[in-house]
Amino acid sequence: MAEHVQDPGRGPVRLIASDLDGTVLGPDFRFRPRTLEAITAARDAGIQVVFVTGRPKRWLDPLHEQLDDAGVVICSNGAVVFDPGTQRVLSANGFDVAEALPVIEDVRRAFPDSLFAAETLEAVHTDHGWARTDRMEIRDVTEAPVTETLRPGTAVVKLLAKLDGADPDTYFEAVRDVVAGRLAVTHSVAAAPLVEMGQRGLTKARTLERFAAELGISRHEVMAFGDMPNDLEMLTWAGRGYAMADGHPGVVAAVERTAPAFTEDGVAQVIERYLAGDEHDAAARTDPGSAPGHAGRTGPVAAPGHTARTDPGAAPGRAARMDPAAASGHAASAERSVPGPPAPPASPGHRAHPGAAAPPEDEGSPAPVHDRGSDHVAHPDTAERPEKAERPDNAEHPGRHGAPSPEEDHA
Repeated sequence: MAEHVQDPGRGPVRLIASDLDGTVLGPDFRFRPRTLEAITAARDAGIQVVFVTGRPKRWLDPLHEQLDDAGVVICSNGAVVFDPGTQRVLSANGFDVAEALPVIEDVRRAFPDSLFAAETLEAVHTDHGWARTDRMEIRDVTEAPVTETLRPGTAVVKLLAKLDGADPDTYFEAVRDVVAGRLAVTHSVAAAPLVEMGQRGLTKARTLERFAAELGISRHEVMAFGDMPNDLEMLTWAGRGYAMADGHPGVVAAVERTAPAFTEDGVAQVIERYLAGDEHDAAARTDPGSAPGHAGRTGPVAAPGHTARTDPGAAPGRAARMDPAAASGHAASAERSVPGPPAPPASPGHRAHPGAAAPPEDEGSPAPVHDRGSDHVAHPDTAERPEKAERPDNAEHPGRHGAPSPEEDHA
């Protein structure tokens, strides 16, 4: 491997963190060959690769298909850490249904036509009309008013709201204002008025920082890629954060570095240049005004301010940890609270931008994760990972028949 030309103040890349949809995966949930080769080359060079997505764990089987080892995946916007190869939940952070129901009622009062879905570890609850079963079959789903099917004590890992026909950014801003800091609020689908809510203070960046800390990796040694507002905090936290050129305009404007578009194998191009020792070329910005998908988006830029609004008054230790082995998504007792990660200083070379939030301040050491199927508490990356589960060649993907719609792949 060629000698790297390092950015001032940044060490070598030891961890690559990448969003999935629109970043390394297309609408068919497939890697482009060049991107797949670049990811493999990075791993062969000794660089850890972790995928960080808003998708729930039940939509991750295609990773296991396309990669010999998909590794650990941070999913549901940081709420769940999952190993697709072994089908083990390594950690989960949810909020009680008692916190979800008032939010649903308030959003429905403001937008009566809104539909809701609630993800637990074991199932998904959706309002009538949410699931488009003509395109695919969704299993383990309870389709009825969410407020009626969620039982007391159930732990929700992600709550979703959508309003057909609404402008995505406008609907997001309005829902965020209604929620008023009770839950973390973000969105990740450019073309759909779909709002995603999780445990207050929990983000992709927060869980990624803990993941990196378990490996002894600092933020300055992390390269991250993403395209939507739910990626923004992760991109500004990482020492080398790249917004995809065809991503959300607010994200592209807020992040120092831009990778070429997904259709141009942007992630692959950056990784290839880094491995070739040509990092300065890899860091070159693309003119956001020329990026596909930016035309016509002349409304208020939502992304930079949105991240800052997702965690007002966060109490990092307030939510109970959820036992992944709990049946039917029910919450376990508050055995250990979940502290927030430290708020790191600004990385050298990073521009300050309005509304970009640092991860919440730490109030303790990283919490352990409960290892499904065992009695001990294990950290996902210091503990030896079990061997990959064998699957028959004709194993059916649970709940997946073709590529899901934007609403389906996040429900």
